[in-house]
Amino acid sequence: MMDEQHQPERWFTNCSPLVNCERYGKDFVCETIPDDIKGGARLLRLIRGVIRNEVAVIHQTGKDIFFLVVFNKLFLGGRRRIVGVDFQFSRPQANLTGKIKASVWKWVWSNVNLVIAHMRYIRSLEIFYGIKKERFVFVPFKINGYENLSDFDVSDKGYLFTGGYSWRDYKTFCDAMTLLPDIPAKLVTLNPESLSVHGVYDNNICAPDNVEVIRHDQNPETWLEFLGNSRCVVIPISSETICSNGISVCLNAMGLRKPVVISRSPAVDGIFESGEECLIVEFNDPEGMASAIRKVWSDSAFREDLAERGCNAAKAFGGVEELMERIATSVIASRKGFSKAG
Repeated sequence: MMDEQHQPERWFTNCSPLVNCERYGKDFVCETIPDDIKGGARLLRLIRGVIRNEVAVIHQTGKDIFFLVVFNKLFLGGRRRIVGVDFQFSRPQANLTGKIKASVWKWVWSNVNLVIAHMRYIRSLEIFYGIKKERFVFVPFKINGYENLSDFDVSDKGYLFTGGYSWRDYKTFCDAMTLLPDIPAKLVTLNPESLSVHGVYDNNICAPDNVEVIRHDQNPETWLEFLGNSRCVVIPISSETICSNGISVCLNAMGLRKPVVISRSPAVDGIFESGEECLIVEFNDPEGMASAIRKVWSDSAFREDLAERGCNAAKAFGGVEELMERIATSVIASRKGFSKAG
């Protein structure tokens, strides 16, 4: 009989790919909850899961984290480890309602035992959400569709790509493109109602004549086509961001061997170096962005060299399997220093 000390730890998670990890069955086993279970049925599954297991590993679902923290604190004496993975944190609103919500969420996150995110620096998370560096782990993100990337037909159809919907600064991008009337661009994003949920407002998209605005349906195949047929990729990030917004598009573009221009932000700070894997420009600087775009667009030798270095860096991050291994390793390591949060 296996020594109790070496029994696999029991996890409860909505991140089902964790069951494919190499250490599954050795260091941990998982009970999973699908994201399509809603309402009262979901609450019952959460209660059962946190009671029956030792660790809850929750990916991007704020309501689940809130409920599990409260239940763990009130009914289980904080004995369960709560782990939050890849949450899209945003800066609290300055009004009274925003301040009340911020206080509540700060209490919640101060009672989460481990926060796993795809950025290195968390000063803003500490200020707004009470997340301390002792309970934080940086885990590099992944290339979406990494396993099939080599099958994709990449070409240069003579346009610049920009896109995405989470905390993008399309005003600065459009102002930069006004300075570059000879460079055609495709701005691929969502409808106005969907954008506002993610901190992007349609009235900031004042596209000049050389920018075609395309409302996308989030189909991953056509999204990759837009990326893969571009000459270069620009990711303008809002100065209001406090997490790794833009990293998914950045790594996908790099993986497709496209040179990337991106705003200096948590997505790249301490992860990439400007002029090595990509070009990094300052927030709210249309002239600086226009200069970087011109360099990448017009200098083919520089463009190809930057794309090659970026591709090598992105591929080192791997795909979903590699990401799950990194997450599992971080959760297992947190067991040693476990103490009740708060």
